[in-house]
Amino acid sequence: MKLLQLKPINTVERRNKANPDLPPKVENRVWLEGHRLGLVTSPGAPYTITENAAKGEILLDFTCDAGEFTVSKRKTARGLVPLIEISEMRCPTLKDVPEGSNIRIFHSEKGILIRLNVDGIAQKQKEREERLLHKLQNGLPLEKGSVFAGGGTKDFCGDKGFKRAGLASVIRVAIDFDANAVENLAQNCPHLFDERSMLIEGDLAALNFDSELKLDYASITPSCTDASIAGKSKKGLKGESEQTAHLVYFYTRFVEQTNPAIIMMENVRGFANEASFHVFCAVMRHMGYNMQRRDINANAEGFSLEGRERMYVMFTSAGLGQVLDLNDIVPLWTPAQNVADILDDVPLDHRSWGNKSYLFEKEKRDAAKGNSFAMQIYRGPESKLSTLRAQYHKGGSSDPLYAHPTEPDTYRLFNQFEQCRAKEIDPALVDNVPFTGATQILGNGLIGHISESWYYHLALQLKKIAVSPNARIAA
Repeated sequence: MKLLQLKPINTVERRNKANPDLPPKVENRVWLEGHRLGLVTSPGAPYTITENAAKGEILLDFTCDAGEFTVSKRKTARGLVPLIEISEMRCPTLKDVPEGSNIRIFHSEKGILIRLNVDGIAQKQKEREERLLHKLQNGLPLEKGSVFAGGGTKDFCGDKGFKRAGLASVIRVAIDFDANAVENLAQNCPHLFDERSMLIEGDLAALNFDSELKLDYASITPSCTDASIAGKSKKGLKGESEQTAHLVYFYTRFVEQTNPAIIMMENVRGFANEASFHVFCAVMRHMGYNMQRRDINANAEGFSLEGRERMYVMFTSAGLGQVLDLNDIVPLWTPAQNVADILDDVPLDHRSWGNKSYLFEKEKRDAAKGNSFAMQIYRGPESKLSTLRAQYHKGGSSDPLYAHPTEPDTYRLFNQFEQCRAKEIDPALVDNVPFTGATQILGNGLIGHISESWYYHLALQLKKIAVSPNARIAA
């Protein structure tokens, strides 16, 4: 029988017997004992030690008749067992192994092969941090991946934040299954890409990324259809449905394959209660990332007229420290202060106006049933606008409506340009996009002002790290 062990390297404190007052010396060692060691050797058996420092390998050879060392023994509750201790004194190669690193120990009748520095998680953490620092220190654009990119709100506004701070970036890969979203990325966001970028229209679950695709930061916006209050109410869900629950595996695999140093996630607050979120967070911690979360009410905290509430999460490779405190995300400018500030000069006889008396009748029927759906009518002075959802173009019974100044029971939906102002998004994001498509893009996105501020303050902190890699915020 053969045996494979994957375990962290041991450390031991050795005191100076001649000078006991001196602090103990901490040394790495490999400690092997037990009946599982007895599968390949026995107490008193001779062996030799051969080191290959270049490969980080140590070989204990049991095939010799007269070895330099012999297997020790120890009496335990399970009986007499063989024991081998390999210290730095015997194997100088052990000195260079980082504390806590995993080692691979392969036992066979011919000997024991110990391979050092095979901790895949530690190696990947080191690689992504060194890659990020190299680019920052050499003025190279940071490479980004955008999963569930939507129409590009976060990427479009985030790029403005990076540029405001004087940091360059490029989207290396962007993915979404929605044709309207991908069309908008191609039409209105080409400046975010370069000739090596990949824009993917399709299901993330069908993709397998090349091992050479490495990213500096990634943006992931999982579907909120099962996590939102409206989604749960409509579908009668207590947890996630099979339409979304499986996706966590695929965006976790995306992170594993592309190994970004920073991961940014945004969603409805209810997503924090889903199993997907807890699984993802647990895996990210295991993979060597620190996590932060902040919930933001965009209107209450001065980012926009629209009162959208979302949670913002950032995972940072542990060796970089915290990099950015999410509490540093603050407004960069004063947003529209009331509904009148966002309005276009729409003629009073424009076809967008319509009689909505049927919605009032529905409101009465809903009230009689005990439903809480109610009309939301705006006339101009209001300092907060309710969330303009992705299906806002359908004009549901509780969607915000602007009242005609002279005609009773006559209202209109806010057009896409007014929606942009309510969300503090540059209208260029949905330039030449019809009302329905623009509304879907804007409704599925986040508040533009928050995205720009998030990326701006992140870029400032990254530039500080570029100047002094040790000047990091403690996690």
